[in-house]
Amino acid sequence: MTATKPTAKDRPTFTLELRPEPGVDPVLALRALLKVTLRHFGMCCISARETSSEENSYEEATYSSDA
Repeated sequence: MTATKPTAKDRPTFTLELRPEPGVDPVLALRALLKVTLRHFGMCCISARETSSEENSYEEATYSSDA
């Protein structure tokens, strides 16, 4: 009996929110990050999107009101 690899839907997924520091090119930094996570940690990006500044402002207001 041979063991089979779990299918993609059987593996966990994680969600990250990243914000570049001032002076950082966000596209280049994200590309470098994704390359490192794949090559060194075996973590493959399956989805990436940029959120609008309006979404970020709402989330910041939500977090600050919780404190």
